[in-house]
Amino acid sequence: MILVIDVYYLDDKAKTVGILFEQFADRIKEIKSVITDYQSKVAPYQSGNSINLIYHVISSILSSRFHCD
Repeated sequence: MILVIDVYYLDDKAKTVGILFEQFADRIKEIKSVITDYQSKVAPYQSGNSINLIYHVISSILSSRFHCD
């Protein structure tokens, strides 16, 4: 399985969308699942330190879908 994730930020909120499929060559009709997660009170963007911002929202969508700790 492959999970592609994209994050959209607006002010202090983030919308994270994940698309789950078997292989990169799969067509749109072969998508297994679309996962959406919303976060509020997201830290503001800081140049050179975006990994901390991205980590929080990506770990949230992974936890909600795969029950990771």
